[in-house]
Amino acid sequence: ILAQLQGRYPEAENLYKDSLAIQRKLGNQDGIASSLGQMGLLAEAQGNLAEAEQFLVQALEIFQKLGAPDTATVHRALERVRRKKDDGGATQA
Repeated sequence: ILAQLQGRYPEAENLYKDSLAIQRKLGNQDGIASSLGQMGLLAEAQGNLAEAEQFLVQALEIFQKLGAPDTATVHRALERVRRKKDDGGATQA
């Protein structure tokens, strides 16, 4: 997260991918969802809204299955990304 906050996006992406791989290997569903959520936020920060949406949808599905408290946070992030996509689509039309 620190690398992302400092604008070191390529480094942050690699760290999130590593984290996701570890969480998948461990079978830690909460960790998988958290990593996917962070990857979604990173993609959003870089303006990659379609990619952000994909990651956030995956994270949301897992958090919902777990009944995790992070469900609401990811849902809000997903809605924000979708609004940005809609706004961008409207301005390009």
